[in-house]
Amino acid sequence: MTLTELCEQLHAAGVAAVAVTYSGSGDEGNIDDVTASGPLSAGGESGPEVDLSDTLHDLVRDWVYDTLEGKQPGWEINDGSQGTAVIDVAARTAQFDHANLEPVAAPFTLTAADDSGEDEDEDETPSTPARS
Repeated sequence: MTLTELCEQLHAAGVAAVAVTYSGSGDEGNIDDVTASGPLSAGGESGPEVDLSDTLHDLVRDWVYDTLEGKQPGWEINDGSQGTAVIDVAARTAQFDHANLEPVAAPFTLTAADDSGEDEDEDETPSTPARS
């Protein structure tokens, strides 16, 4: 299914926008939430939430899965990724806010002088030794 075809079906159901959150890691990819809204109010505020039929919900879910697989292959593998896709039905666009989840190194050094035998409270900020 193309984005144009999906937007036509969403428009026919009175949907103006759809937000889809997704996450994946360890070879498991999930669509976490699909939220549809109606047209913007006169004041420009987001429209009321619209309940999607099971069929339309599945079409949105499958389109996001297929798009991720085509544009971000392996998005669910190893450390994985997460993000949000927002479909603007009238503009026939989909904006993916996608982030790969990669471990971030946070090296530290412990010296014998620091080893009091007690763990620091989690709320305390560890002190940084003065450099000479």
